[in-house]
Amino acid sequence: MTTQDLRNLAQIIFSKRKVKLYPYEPYKKNINNRWTVIKNIGYPPGTPDMMGWCINTGIVYACENKTKNDFLSSVQIDRLNYMTKENCECFILEEIDDNTCILTHWRTNEKETINIKDYK
Repeated sequence: MTTQDLRNLAQIIFSKRKVKLYPYEPYKKNINNRWTVIKNIGYPPGTPDMMGWCINTGIVYACENKTKNDFLSSVQIDRLNYMTKENCECFILEEIDDNTCILTHWRTNEKETINIKDYK
């Protein structure tokens, strides 16, 4: 799976739970016909890949997507801990194999197995 595939899957999973998630995109500027990421503008370092809110409650949701052999950095862990402390619902969606992902709730560490075929 690609990162984009995981983003699409996260949007589908959470939309069924009445949560709107949008991909975090760093601030980019076109300099000499080349798109360049401008650091220190926009979201702070470690911001999860997907951010959004619950339609019914307004609670902020975040989802960090991880492909195979990818891991959380210490900055991402700090950001997820901070967001959880501020009453945000944070999740990790990690790819296990081509047909399976695990969705982990950051605060409670509850894990849910996601069969990718069920969401296509």
